[in-house]
Amino acid sequence: MIDFEIPDEIRMVRDTVARFVEEQLIPLEQEVEFIEENIPADTWRGLRTQLRELGLLNLARPVSEGGAGFGQRDMAVVHEAQARSLFGGDLWRDSGVPEMLQRFPAAQLDKFAAKAERDELYSCFCLTDPTSGSDPSSMRTSFVRDGDRYILNGRKIFISGAHKADYAIVYAREAGTSGREGINTFLVDTAEPGFTAQVIPTMGRPSSVSSDACEVLLEDCMTPESCRLTDAGSGWGQAQNTLGGIRFAMGARSVALASRCLEMALDYSKQRSTFGELISNRQSVQNMLADSYTEINATRLLTYYGAWKQDQGRDARQEISMVKIMATEMLGKVADRAIQIHGGMGLTKALPLEHIYRNARVDRIVDGPNEVHRWVIARNLLRDGIPPVN
Repeated sequence: MIDFEIPDEIRMVRDTVARFVEEQLIPLEQEVEFIEENIPADTWRGLRTQLRELGLLNLARPVSEGGAGFGQRDMAVVHEAQARSLFGGDLWRDSGVPEMLQRFPAAQLDKFAAKAERDELYSCFCLTDPTSGSDPSSMRTSFVRDGDRYILNGRKIFISGAHKADYAIVYAREAGTSGREGINTFLVDTAEPGFTAQVIPTMGRPSSVSSDACEVLLEDCMTPESCRLTDAGSGWGQAQNTLGGIRFAMGARSVALASRCLEMALDYSKQRSTFGELISNRQSVQNMLADSYTEINATRLLTYYGAWKQDQGRDARQEISMVKIMATEMLGKVADRAIQIHGGMGLTKALPLEHIYRNARVDRIVDGPNEVHRWVIARNLLRDGIPPVN
């Protein structure tokens, strides 16, 4: 079974991140919330510089690439500290030049390196077609080979930060194929002709310079032969591996924000009186506090266990789906209870509760709708039975 003892070095990083979030990020929230804009670019770069000087960037990258080599479980612990702020998680994006960018010609690579040096390098993950959110067999974005290059055509939707991205990781199927087998992955320079991105206004508000949802059009968009990232037909498997880590991070973020909601509700319940009695003495309020605390801790343990299991090289697909469902629905319920306990004050933009509540609703759809994850879990149970706990 998982060792629940957090190593001292991970605990130290977590505590340093937590102090940074409390002292630097949370005081900034109200200013940004009131103007309903992203963090100003200069402020963003200043915060990133501080993180770099503290050695808190690129924690998940291998040591050989200048990172700390943290595994999934360790990153879940750190993500929880980062995500306590409304925009904390996004602030920790990796803006270094990944190894895969070496596939681009030298001129393009030099451009990316220069932008990374200024902390201005952004990427996007172009997976979802309008017809194939969770169903890869319906993907219509296609590619054909033309000599020493590939030509991509299609449409992607709800792609985070595509309008700011310098390069894109694009999933497309070989023209004439069907199912999952023909799907491959490509690096695309977004400055190339034929790549266009437009922001789609959605529920919730962006919390960073690169988190807006976008529609992407690929119209005879070309990329070099060297920029194909996967062997024939293995793109969907790569996507699943990538999304696993994202969903554990989502679990940690949900725990962080739900914990903040619970703390606010707990404090307010001990200050607010109605009909001559503190509302903390009302059984209905006590039930909400107890349910929230129980659900937060259950979600944290499931997230840590699934992340640990993936670190061991074991099949964690069931845990990935369970975390996605449990975390996103738990956050919505905890935020809803916190708003109810605060009454009218919970609806105001002076508090972060309404922001957390609206964005929690978004999370039940993105990275695979919860209904699809339930179907995946049930399909595996019906095929394989209930596995032993190990």
